[in-house]
Amino acid sequence: MVSRRVAIAGSALSLVLLCLTGCSSGTPNNIQLPPKNAEIWSMPLDEYTENVSFLRDYAEALLIEPCMVEKGFVYQVPWQPIDRGSTDGYAPGGQRLFNTDIASKYGYHRPERVWENKEAWRQFGSDLDAAAAATAGYDDALVACREAARKEAPLVSDDAMYYAADAISQSYSAAISSPESAATLGDWRECMNDSGMFELTDNPEEMPTPDRAEQWQISTPGTVASTEEIALATADASCAASSGWTSALYNAQWAWQERFLNDNQAKLQRIGEELDANRSMLERIVVDNAPSR
Repeated sequence: MVSRRVAIAGSALSLVLLCLTGCSSGTPNNIQLPPKNAEIWSMPLDEYTENVSFLRDYAEALLIEPCMVEKGFVYQVPWQPIDRGSTDGYAPGGQRLFNTDIASKYGYHRPERVWENKEAWRQFGSDLDAAAAATAGYDDALVACREAARKEAPLVSDDAMYYAADAISQSYSAAISSPESAATLGDWRECMNDSGMFELTDNPEEMPTPDRAEQWQISTPGTVASTEEIALATADASCAASSGWTSALYNAQWAWQERFLNDNQAKLQRIGEELDANRSMLERIVVDNAPSR
């Protein structure tokens, strides 16, 4: 079952490796942790996640444009903001937030990411698909131009892409099964039953049940939460908080990530430096090549 607070990026690429990591405790030397804040779900590994894929796509498209035009194809990149800013419902590290405020707006549905000029970017993608389908040689030219663009703007390493993201995913799983989290489940179930909710999953993170998820189409793009879904989700979020589940989960995940950061600080520092350099490179490309707003 898909948990509701899973990270939006990452893979299982390094999970086996991460499981072999030692478990010494304590705060890492020479690394400053972010302030603990369960409201925004801040975590020790937030700054080591590769979260500028949108900037990569934009910068790469800007490098591809003159190459495609030179080959005689239409390829016009619309202006996009360098920083899309924060989006309601997501933590700094990419995990989905779930609290009474989010539940009252979206139920169990994933909040849509919004940013300035989003529709123009969506249309740009649709136009590319249409041109590729209708124009001979378009795909081959695009592949060649993308390869040339990546020589000028190389992709970050797999470590930079996945190492911290995989660790975040594993820390979440460990926090769900922690004794501290498990100790609150009885109070959560009792609270939910008192609210008239009896269709429950094994823990709050797996809510709603598969039948309800299918009924409400929570994974179907373009659908919105019904009044019934919002009522259940809001009660669920309230019970998760009042039972102690939310704070226990947060503290357990924080502790796991802090240990991981302590055990792997040298590698994570290198990853952080690579991500910083990558973002600076992409921002330079955008500044030098972006169309007028």
